[in-house]
Amino acid sequence: MTGCHKMKVWKWILAFVIGSFVMLMALSIAELISMNLLNNHHLLNFVFCMGAGCGLLGLYALWICLVEKRPVVELSLPSAPRNLFQGMTVGVLMFCVLTAILYFAGSYEVKKIGCEYLPWIANFGLFFLVAVGEEIIFRGFIFRMIDQRFSTWVALLVSALIFGFVHYTNPNGTIWASVAIAIEAGLMLAMAYKCTNSLFFPIGIHWTWNFSQGNVFGFPVSGTSVDNSLITPVISGNELFTGGEFGPEASVNAAVIGLLLAAWFYKIYRDKQTVI
Repeated sequence: MTGCHKMKVWKWILAFVIGSFVMLMALSIAELISMNLLNNHHLLNFVFCMGAGCGLLGLYALWICLVEKRPVVELSLPSAPRNLFQGMTVGVLMFCVLTAILYFAGSYEVKKIGCEYLPWIANFGLFFLVAVGEEIIFRGFIFRMIDQRFSTWVALLVSALIFGFVHYTNPNGTIWASVAIAIEAGLMLAMAYKCTNSLFFPIGIHWTWNFSQGNVFGFPVSGTSVDNSLITPVISGNELFTGGEFGPEASVNAAVIGLLLAAWFYKIYRDKQTVI
């Protein structure tokens, strides 16, 4: 078993850069097809996004087998359903808690309930594709490879900062929104991967976090407004508390909840190390 930590430095750099770039291009092409060519074909779009997401997982597995020449343990299939379901549960609960905080503070009011069924389903598939692609790039390549080559702390810091500040280019992006994303998602999702050694756990969190945020509770998702949500809300209050036009990911509440979850996942990881 080779593994990236035993590669020569120049090979590690090439594998790191080219692997991340290949996955980024594959994700970008799939998103373009979904959001442009299939935008008005909702059921076909859903099927395409689910299939493309699975295809990205297969491409990642092929890359690991050919380049790192090791078993792809982070995509272990026997534990995949459990890890994916647990991650999806965490993602939903996170946004239920965030929305409840805003609701009881008087910053979130339900204006209307109801949405178009088929576009809603299509977005569920699209967010699966986004979650798979971004988790492969940021946790499967960037975090994992730096972690194995250097240390977990270096990997956490670097991958979280990159993940956060990539979102600066999003609509309504700000420095604070990027910092908040780095804390609540960059750190938390990296520790979600580290404590399970499975990409399916952070994929599940990422998937239902985005879908719940946009298509269930009606918030903007990373600066982009969502037209078709189950709940159409009226949101008011201080932007540090609500996240403003970027969405609640740019709120202090989300940063605190994400940091607490990251600490919890770290404890799970340390407890496993102690047992071993």
